[in-house]
Amino acid sequence: MANFFGAIFAHCGTNVMNDYFDHTSRNDETNKLFSPFNGGSRVIQSGLMTPANVLLLSIGFFVATIIIGLKLNYDLHGAYLHYHL
Repeated sequence: MANFFGAIFAHCGTNVMNDYFDHTSRNDETNKLFSPFNGGSRVIQSGLMTPANVLLLSIGFFVATIIIGLKLNYDLHGAYLHYHL
């Protein structure tokens, strides 16, 4: 189950980070013919979230992904970080 949530959080972090950088590069503002299949979620353009909050949300998703990955590694190898030298 942790694998599933790790994958979901990584995907969410990627999508939210994409919305942030589309905003900072002004790609979303220049896209006037947006649809559900292009133009992103438009949460920044709609005023639902600030750019800083979107960035923090994406970082939060990535931190959750890393925590799940470390936990899975601990369960498999008995250590959070496992090195083969």
